[in-house]
Amino acid sequence: SISVYFSIYFALTFIVASIVIVAIVNRSMRNEALSDAREKANVILERNLATHHYFSQELKPKLFDTFAGSQSPDYFEPTWMSSTYAIRQIDKYFNSNSEYSNYYYKECAVNARSPQNEADDYERAFIEELNKDPDLRQRSEIREFDGQAYFVSLHRGERMEQSCLRCHSTPDKAPGDLVKQYGDQRSFNRSDGNIVSAISVRIPLANAYAATRATTIKLSALLLAILSLMLTAIYIFTKKTVMLRASKLEDLNQQLVAEISERKEAEAKAERDARLTQILLDSMPCVAMLLSPKTRKIAALNETAYKAGARVGQTCFGSWARHDEHCPFCMAPELWESGVAQHIEVEFGGVFWDAHWLPISDDLYMHYAFDITDRKQTENALFQSEERFRRAIVDSPFPTMLHAEDGEILQINRVWTKLTGYEPEEIPTLSAWTERAYGERKDVVKSRIDNIFDCDTTVEEGEYVISSKDGRMLTWDFSSAPLGTLPDGRRLVISMATDVSERKQAENALQVKTHDLGERVKELNCLYGLSKLVDRYDSLEDILRELVEMIASGWQYPEVTCCKINALGNEYKSSGFEHTEWKQSATIIVNDQASGSIEVFYKRQCPQAYEGPFLKEERELINAITELLGRTISHKQANEALIESEKSLAMAQRITHLGNWDWDIQRNEMYWSDEVYRIFGVEVQAFPPSYDAFLSTVHPDDREFVEESVNKALDERKPVSSIDHRIVLPDGSERM
Repeated sequence: SISVYFSIYFALTFIVASIVIVAIVNRSMRNEALSDAREKANVILERNLATHHYFSQELKPKLFDTFAGSQSPDYFEPTWMSSTYAIRQIDKYFNSNSEYSNYYYKECAVNARSPQNEADDYERAFIEELNKDPDLRQRSEIREFDGQAYFVSLHRGERMEQSCLRCHSTPDKAPGDLVKQYGDQRSFNRSDGNIVSAISVRIPLANAYAATRATTIKLSALLLAILSLMLTAIYIFTKKTVMLRASKLEDLNQQLVAEISERKEAEAKAERDARLTQILLDSMPCVAMLLSPKTRKIAALNETAYKAGARVGQTCFGSWARHDEHCPFCMAPELWESGVAQHIEVEFGGVFWDAHWLPISDDLYMHYAFDITDRKQTENALFQSEERFRRAIVDSPFPTMLHAEDGEILQINRVWTKLTGYEPEEIPTLSAWTERAYGERKDVVKSRIDNIFDCDTTVEEGEYVISSKDGRMLTWDFSSAPLGTLPDGRRLVISMATDVSERKQAENALQVKTHDLGERVKELNCLYGLSKLVDRYDSLEDILRELVEMIASGWQYPEVTCCKINALGNEYKSSGFEHTEWKQSATIIVNDQASGSIEVFYKRQCPQAYEGPFLKEERELINAITELLGRTISHKQANEALIESEKSLAMAQRITHLGNWDWDIQRNEMYWSDEVYRIFGVEVQAFPPSYDAFLSTVHPDDREFVEESVNKALDERKPVSSIDHRIVLPDGSERM
């Protein structure tokens, strides 16, 4: 086993190391290939830049000097006048060599003069970035073309200069032969300072990557062969030497393993017991501790006990209770003496505790306690609530009964006994009550009462006639509601009644007058509706438009009634208006003048009454409506005239700078016109007007004089004669 484990470990280690070595070699070779491609790209770039330099600095200047004056301005020969053309031709010869056929060099431009130099989308994007970012010089990355990897290098090209604009500004400024050869569309309209081209170089990486893969495979095979040889050598060595000693060590190891196993099992059991104990303590939702009976020192505790102040290694009374001696209510001595768990509920430190002492072993016991303060307060509140509820039932002014679903009557109140004459002991069950109160109807009523227990909301049972002990027949209006369940599981219902015997008698008397009053109510509602319309709307047109729809509700047959109003020179008709022979009308009088009419029609023939099919009360109603409407029109017209008059008065006061004020002395209320506020130099309606506010504006030297004049007029009940005095404006200036 040792030999196998060692061989596996060695093989895994060797394989991991081999993978790392192969990966490093592969990465290094790829980086070297990439570095070589970058150098080749720079060589090609520098070579072509040197060619440009030769053309621009040596060849073209000398040839221009040589042919000076012998060539026309339109002469253009690209073979020596365009270095780009020359480089493109040289690159063709260079690519004709099969070894360099995949090399790529292009001086690309947007709208290049020669289509062969036109930039593709990737190159065009780079040229646009060059014009946006003046710090951008070059960019390189690995891209794939036709499934082959290439090292791509883009470099900043030439910037358009003033001397270049002869051939690149507009076609009319360029040499004629150039325009003839390339046309008048491409590479024109350039601007001074624009970067118009970039140099794009691609170096193929396929061969370098293939060599890298081949080297990786060879290296992997070599390492695999070395691994096989080493594993064979290790196997032979361990077989002859290590295995002999391993056999002896195996015996010793088995003995040692057995001892360690026993020790671990003992430690695990102790740890498991301690963990289970702690889990038990932590799972308890209360203060919980394990203590020593002899010293009452804490051996273990839960988080709740720790938060309460208890500490391991200290006594429970010293750390938790903060006492020098054990607590007077402690039940631990009884626990030690009897060996039986102890329990007590006690108030300590303003808190109610449900305390327990539980024996665990001869040298250990558990003490745990629940904080039951909330429960005690709830129980006390519940007791008080139940007592209030009991008193509420007993003292209720309405007959009240509590009864359970098995028929037991738990309680009836004093009013129940007073009105019926039955004492609680006479009607202990619902059967006894229904027998006495309902006689032959007992079974029907008892069945209805039993159904109440299946409801979960208040049940309005309605009115029942019951028989009292002295034979009187009473009418009670019952309602019942569920109250939950009793401790023994029985459902509980409370039933209350209202003695409506006198009300029923009154209702019978009222029924005689109900029909007549109903008709009068409709009429009053119609008149009331008109008054509400007057309060709601300022416009007479709105009032009339609503009124014509409302009038039908006041007549005996509103469903076949329609109406028409002629007033203010307009005609208003109700919805579904029909002109029929059954008509009732009245004239609207405004300021003793006939000003319109109201006409009410029945759409079909109705029974004959006082005035054809119309009642006498309906004649009085239509007269009342026309009278009230006439007064309303007159009042509204007068109101409009008053508003116009007040507007004219306010305008006149503002023009003459004359204000008026009224003082209701009994109510101490005062009215100021807007111009009074302006005279006093304050915003209109800036504050409620008052006599004190008026006096505060009077100059201090004149205030006593003004008050004496006003008081004299009040005492003598004579008007105040005209007086002159000064007032002080808010800005401190004075006005007479």
